[in-house]
Amino acid sequence: MNSHISLLLVVLNLALLASVFVWGLNTLLERQYIKRPGEEQLPYNPLRWTAGALAISLFICLAYWFIVKLFPNHIPSYWEYCGNFLDLVCVPLGALVVVQLTHPKPLTFTRILSNVLPFAGLIIIGCVVYSRITMLIIFILTAGYLIALMIYSIVQQRRFETELKNICSSIEGISLHWLWIVPVLITALLIYWLFLSYFNTTTGLLIYFPVAIVLWNILFSRIYQSIIVLEHYNDDLQLAHLGDDKTDMEEVSEEEPVSQHELKVMDFKNRLYQVCETQKIYLNPELTRDDLAKELLMSNSSFTAFLKEATGKTFYDYINSLRIDKAAELLASDMDSNKICQLVGYRYRSTFNRAFITHKGCTPSEYRQQLKEHKQD
Repeated sequence: MNSHISLLLVVLNLALLASVFVWGLNTLLERQYIKRPGEEQLPYNPLRWTAGALAISLFICLAYWFIVKLFPNHIPSYWEYCGNFLDLVCVPLGALVVVQLTHPKPLTFTRILSNVLPFAGLIIIGCVVYSRITMLIIFILTAGYLIALMIYSIVQQRRFETELKNICSSIEGISLHWLWIVPVLITALLIYWLFLSYFNTTTGLLIYFPVAIVLWNILFSRIYQSIIVLEHYNDDLQLAHLGDDKTDMEEVSEEEPVSQHELKVMDFKNRLYQVCETQKIYLNPELTRDDLAKELLMSNSSFTAFLKEATGKTFYDYINSLRIDKAAELLASDMDSNKICQLVGYRYRSTFNRAFITHKGCTPSEYRQQLKEHKQD
């Protein structure tokens, strides 16, 4: 390997190390939690710590390989072989990031051990049994685990979005459609690194490092953006998983007469209508289920259950139906569509258009045109 190529590899390594290290520190240390009125800042966020730990562990693995490739004649072959298993540390941490994104709850010591110990065992086995066949088997098992994790992330992403609609009136900027990329990326890099461990080629290294720089930075940027947005709803999401929503109708006894229950539902509908119509609370783009439940002096679980029974809708669908009805009313005037979009609680015109089509079956412009044609008739 000539000096120019060696220098290029060193620069690529340093760039990758620096970017990953910066993401790790930024995720662990920076605080951008958006406090609601009367709330205290969260002392720690499990999602932030698991993502930061993933970045730092990746930094350690890459730093090790940087040293190995920079000083190949000074590292015993056995230690170089064992270094192939260092990447496995990133697998359980990546899994924890996926789980914390879709199923946020307190990160206990038992939960960490249950994820990390199996891979720690594989690393020990791989280092003790000094064999390329053993390494291949371990990597195949890891790839199988990551495929299962990808399927899990796709399923949980859909469930997570459904849960968000019971909590938030707006899910702009909250998307986990990209989440399946995490296990796919780790799998691809592990497979390619396995190839490099058998065929240690200069070309392979030159391809690996710039690709890894781009992919890991894209991934950590998406994780970081999700952390910033989801920290605003962290309390509500954790409460949902801790059992706040396990009871459907906690205020209603199983032996309660149907007539009394119907009266409670009717009373709920009347109070909900009064709050929404008098305060126009649904126009607030930051409105959450917790805010409206507090206005009605109800727990989150009771509010969700009564809302579902009274309207047949999730919190998200109900609030957005009110927003679109208000928008339809304003479209009968000469007010600019973009102003209407902002006024009824939407930050982006594209989101407003999608919601309008969902509820009215046409775009705001088409709806306004229909109103004009109806007046002419």
